[in-house]
Amino acid sequence: MVASPPQKLWVIGDIQGCFHPFQALLHKIQYNPQHHALWLTGDLVNRGPDSLAMLQWAYAHQNHISIVLGNHDLHLLTRYHQLRPAFSDDTLDEVLHAPDAPDIMQWLKAQPLAFYDPHRHLLMVHAGIAPSWTEAQTLDCAREVSQALQGTHAHTYLAKLYGNEPSHWKPDLSGQDRLRAITNFLTRVRFCDLAGGFSNHYKGPIDTPPENEKPWYLLADQLKPRTRVVFGHWSALNGVTNAPKFINLDTGCVWGKTLTAWSPDTDERVSVPGEGQ
Repeated sequence: MVASPPQKLWVIGDIQGCFHPFQALLHKIQYNPQHHALWLTGDLVNRGPDSLAMLQWAYAHQNHISIVLGNHDLHLLTRYHQLRPAFSDDTLDEVLHAPDAPDIMQWLKAQPLAFYDPHRHLLMVHAGIAPSWTEAQTLDCAREVSQALQGTHAHTYLAKLYGNEPSHWKPDLSGQDRLRAITNFLTRVRFCDLAGGFSNHYKGPIDTPPENEKPWYLLADQLKPRTRVVFGHWSALNGVTNAPKFINLDTGCVWGKTLTAWSPDTDERVSVPGEGQ
């Protein structure tokens, strides 16, 4: 008997409610759940026109995909629990009023903030990691947040989620400060100060950061040599990090650029036009 070949993995960047480009990309890569594994880097929703359709597709295909939560997915959960007001560019009302919203929200809460494939030595997060974390620390910290999201104190976690402090990771952080720091690194980080602290005040061009700040991935030095990290969140990178271990897949679909899939097995990149093109 001949053994079946392993499934080819495709990873797709931030979709943000752009369901039609997502479907076009699945068609272009000839996605078949019998032959392919599919990872999504988070931010399934918001700003694009079809967040509900995207969530319903992911929910229906939950046994065939792996996702991590992004900052917009967490924002949706805070909106659903009436803990945060709508932003002017939110496109979440259809989701919030959908009859199947309770089931989808329960499923969303159960999704991790980090995912690791030890055979491919591939770590997926939405935004980044604290520069001092190893693979194991990243997964352990992500599990802490998942436990908070699914536990009896989920409301407290979501209610106190936002804020930029504490900015520096310390293993002895506790309580909501610890959960907030973990969440900020995994779902919001772009730049860090040179001591590895989370920084959120600079949002300008990638090539002109303040002197004392660098992209988080240029400071991440505790990962194993073979490990690669795939992430989204940062559309200004347009998929380019110039750091081979770190693969960015947010190519600005919701801003009318492209939606991109990448296979770590073949190093292929496939893109389709983004929303509105």
